[in-house]
Amino acid sequence: MRPLVARYGVMWVITIATPAQAQLAERPLRFTLEDWADETWLLLEDRDAVGDGRLSRLGILQRFDDKIDAEYQLDLVSAGFSPVDEYWWRTQDNGIRYLGSSINRRELFQRTDVKIAVPAADDWQIRVRLNNKNSPTVQRSLVRAEVRKTWPSGIYGFAQGSLHDIKPSSDISIGAGVAMPSIHAKATVAVLDAFNGVTEQLLRESRFGPTTSVEYEKHPIAFRVSADVQAGDQLRAEVHGAILLSARVRASARAQPDSGFTQTEGFRLLGALAEWSVSRRLTVGTFATHVRASLNRSALPLGIAQDDFRLIEQTTRIGGVVLAHPTDRWVIQTWTARSFRPEHRRYTTNGGSDVDWEDRAWSGKTSARYTSNRFLTTVAIDWDLREVVHGNATLTDLRPDEEGRFVGIGQVPSFEFLGRNHTRARYEIGWQFDPGRRITLGFKIDLDADNYRGSHSRFDGAHGRFELTW
Repeated sequence: MRPLVARYGVMWVITIATPAQAQLAERPLRFTLEDWADETWLLLEDRDAVGDGRLSRLGILQRFDDKIDAEYQLDLVSAGFSPVDEYWWRTQDNGIRYLGSSINRRELFQRTDVKIAVPAADDWQIRVRLNNKNSPTVQRSLVRAEVRKTWPSGIYGFAQGSLHDIKPSSDISIGAGVAMPSIHAKATVAVLDAFNGVTEQLLRESRFGPTTSVEYEKHPIAFRVSADVQAGDQLRAEVHGAILLSARVRASARAQPDSGFTQTEGFRLLGALAEWSVSRRLTVGTFATHVRASLNRSALPLGIAQDDFRLIEQTTRIGGVVLAHPTDRWVIQTWTARSFRPEHRRYTTNGGSDVDWEDRAWSGKTSARYTSNRFLTTVAIDWDLREVVHGNATLTDLRPDEEGRFVGIGQVPSFEFLGRNHTRARYEIGWQFDPGRRITLGFKIDLDADNYRGSHSRFDGAHGRFELTW
């Protein structure tokens, strides 16, 4: 049972910066889509960590989930790093950052990122990345190890392995890139679930092992590209893209090979931004992202009707960013985006009810941070103004179920009705012990009076951040 009467808890975030930056205001007024691209890519690469796992009927993206509540999307906005801090993290080779944020009275959203790059020999480097994330929809602990060779021209090649706790799901990638003052670009070819069918052949199976057989009739191979181009002193653009070549998997019980299903999968993502540095103290920009995932599942002769369907999930965002230094001690950052999240499921037999879900939202946040020597303080407003346009059959009245959760017949699945507006204020204080070593703590105040949750409390949880780079 998960109480949803009020939102309490603690969120902590860790950030570490380089010695060259003694003040937040000294960080470049820039933003990036790299974190979005990597997090979205991991929904494909690390399928076992998402929701109900690798073969879930919920699909690859798994956005609509009855484990989340109406403010979950707002929680993600509040917990995220600022645009300036995201860009700063991207430019660092070594660092660790941690964040934690209360998402309800009982649970904590947590994320830890670690980057390590060390020289191995002349022009050779070993890079290790750790991505750890705990939320109602993702339980991830992923290590990616890379060996990189760089030539004097700025061109480099690399090989990377992703290590999963489920050994057949580990991945192998190879690629090349270029790093020059005006352009950074990289292309990657990834063999996903590279050891599926190999691990079981080479290792003696335990008699207590899984009873489900997963075999690829067409192995998943994905391509990923990114580019960051600087045009003069004022204009910059980023592009991120990835595509999964059509993959076909067969899942069945070992004892009955015809009792499962076959599934064809598709996935693609595309993101782009344009940034204009109006002056040293002002940057404006716009961005757009799109991700689409599909499953076409067919039941085998002894399969069940629920495994005959086609599912298409999409998320599209279009938004803008304004970053400003009014004075040397103040940094103002704001971003807002319009998002569209349709989902369509159609059964080819009488295996279940067809799905036509979609929600749309205006989301974003505005923050003002003051920096004085070692002291930091931030005030911010976060918002998620969401409407359900398909899936709720025009029902807006709510009723509590047997566990006290507010639900509506026919709505998009979640703990609570999603089509509501949510806003909150945040206040943070922090310390910069040395240049590049920073910790911030804070709390959230509800601004939209969520009385339907059964509480009149304005306290909406606590949070914190801690970053370190070297």
